[in-house]
Amino acid sequence: GGFQCLEWSVMQPDFAEKAVANLDAKRTVAVYCRSGRRSKKAAQILVKKGFRVVELDNGFIGWTEAKLPIVEQ
Repeated sequence: GGFQCLEWSVMQPDFAEKAVANLDAKRTVAVYCRSGRRSKKAAQILVKKGFRVVELDNGFIGWTEAKLPIVEQ
């Protein structure tokens, strides 16, 4: 199937708890943020909880600076 988009702050103390309760550990989780700093932290937490994670290196800023495609829906 498709994918699910959830907007959670890794800075909140219940981030890991929300992830375990709401995400399917059998599916790969993709994380991103503006600069890549918070998404790296989120990825580390999720990996420790047993998730397979892909993370947008250098965040959305890096993506746009590399002139990679953006699809709006």
